[in-house]
Amino acid sequence: MHLNNMEGNIILGHEIRHKIGEGQLSEVFFAQVRPGYPAVLKILKPAYSAEESLRQRFEQEARLLSKVVHPLIERAFDLTEHQGRPAFFLKYLTGQDLGAYVREKGPLSLDLAARLWADTMKALNYAHRRGLLYRNIKPSNLFLTEFGGLGLLDFGLSPATPPLAQTGTACYLSPEQRSNTEPLTPASDYYSLGATFYYLLTGELPYGLAEAAPAAVRPAIQQGGAVDLSRLPEEWCGTLANVLRKEPGARICAPRPKGEVSSPFVKSTLAVQRTLPPQMPSAMPKAVQELAGNMVWVEGGTFMMGGAAEQGDGCRGPETPVHEVALDGFWISRYPVTQALWAAVVGGGPEHFKGCPECPVKGVGWLNVRRLFLHALNEMTGGQYRLPTEAEWEYAARGGRQSRGYTFSGSDDLGRVAWYAENSGGKAHPVGLKAPNELGLYDMSGNVWEWCSDTYAADYYSSSPLHNPQGRPAGTSHVFRGGSYESKPSFCRVAFRFGMSSSTAPGFRLAASPLPKVP
Repeated sequence: MHLNNMEGNIILGHEIRHKIGEGQLSEVFFAQVRPGYPAVLKILKPAYSAEESLRQRFEQEARLLSKVVHPLIERAFDLTEHQGRPAFFLKYLTGQDLGAYVREKGPLSLDLAARLWADTMKALNYAHRRGLLYRNIKPSNLFLTEFGGLGLLDFGLSPATPPLAQTGTACYLSPEQRSNTEPLTPASDYYSLGATFYYLLTGELPYGLAEAAPAAVRPAIQQGGAVDLSRLPEEWCGTLANVLRKEPGARICAPRPKGEVSSPFVKSTLAVQRTLPPQMPSAMPKAVQELAGNMVWVEGGTFMMGGAAEQGDGCRGPETPVHEVALDGFWISRYPVTQALWAAVVGGGPEHFKGCPECPVKGVGWLNVRRLFLHALNEMTGGQYRLPTEAEWEYAARGGRQSRGYTFSGSDDLGRVAWYAENSGGKAHPVGLKAPNELGLYDMSGNVWEWCSDTYAADYYSSSPLHNPQGRPAGTSHVFRGGSYESKPSFCRVAFRFGMSSSTAPGFRLAASPLPKVP
């Protein structure tokens, strides 16, 4: 087969189907192992395969991308060589790049722009903290997936070292990257990010440039004054003015504190308070009266969700890829819902564990929890109780910001924190008898499986958004977590996830969001 004809080649079991695009040094092809399992092949162009410095640079990018663990940066896999050309594979994303989005639909809305800015900054901060630069930020490399998440394409990671040959699209490059005369710093990426968002918010490039005229870029910027901000929405003027300054040292776009996820210039119109519904009237059943006092506040933050290193070698496909998640604060119940609380709210209970009111309820379908129990509880109390999302459940099980990185919820010794197959005697036990986790939560590993609010999809982590993921919008199966008194240890890990139809019957615990502060 001819060297330049990639279509039809089989590389590490992937059939190369057609060319997607190309950059300065490499070509990108659509590939698949079998229908429904697509991938992307990135391969060095034939003209550069004999140039040792360019080969090393391409292979360095592949090695760096194979070690990246971030939800917005596509991780490289299956590094290889084909016909003397180094190559590697990436996950195939479905959706639309933001350059095409703006050309088709016009400038981004302020809300969407703010969310995408915050997400992109998280990815850049991740890279910069590791001494790496993106070097190629532009609208066509920011990808809006079909599920509304963001992906960063062509993440040409390079160490922040002396200048290399110019990489990237000229009109989005910083002045120092275009001149190629001094070492690059994170400030170079910030400039490119600013130029990119100038375009995404206005449909135009700063300095009146055109993408098709790279020769005009340097004189236009060198001879021009400050960038014209008059076309920008007022909320963005200060932020983009700070990052589009010509001198790298004058740019202000320092990484924000870890865990801060809101856009630096968007202020919430709702202040929130960490207050639960009022204490229950004394006429209510005791189990309901005690509920508010058994809700634990979980401070918002970021964490790596999924089968991370502390989960051992037994992680399953649905636990991958490991990805960063940012959550707002929320309340979660100290214990699973008990037989006593279920009976107090709905006037009866499942047949499981009769005679043990403090045992967790079991045998309740997801729809019954949502439509029967939660509706009745909120009507009774005036509260806003709900099921936790899957991300909230795992974050809380890991200990939130106080996490010590345990395999199970609260310990690496499962028997210390959980009733499971080896110590339960084949039955559930009253809640709260084992040790709690870092947040003071009991029985998040073992005793009974616990429903989450999310629809279950084995591949959801591949497209999960960064902020407050909620699961796919529709489906017949729902997530449950934590393992049970019948489970082997691997099922009780904090990352283990499973899903079945809404009619199956685990138990559950309660969550609640912070309430708007009354003016």
